[in-house]
Amino acid sequence: MVSEKNGIHSYLSEYQESITGIEKSGEVDWSAIQMILAKEHGWTEEGAGILVDLVQDYGSFILSHALALAIIEGQEDGRLGM
Repeated sequence: MVSEKNGIHSYLSEYQESITGIEKSGEVDWSAIQMILAKEHGWTEEGAGILVDLVQDYGSFILSHALALAIIEGQEDGRLGM
C-alpha cells in the first residue's frame, strides 16, 4: 500500500530525476515521458499511457485529492485492477 511516508516521496524523486526537462518545442513531451515510464520505471506501455492521460486530463490538484482518498480508504489497485 502506498502511504505518504514510503510512496509519494520516493516516486517524486524517482520521476524527477528521469523526467524533469523533457520538452519538445518548449512544451512537455508527453510521448517521451510515456516511453521513459515504460522503459525505466516498470510500467507497461498501456499503463504509462493511462498515467500520462490522467495527468493531462486531471492535473495535480484533482489527483492529489484522489490519492489522499485512495490512501485513507485502502484503494491500492482500484476497480480496474491496475
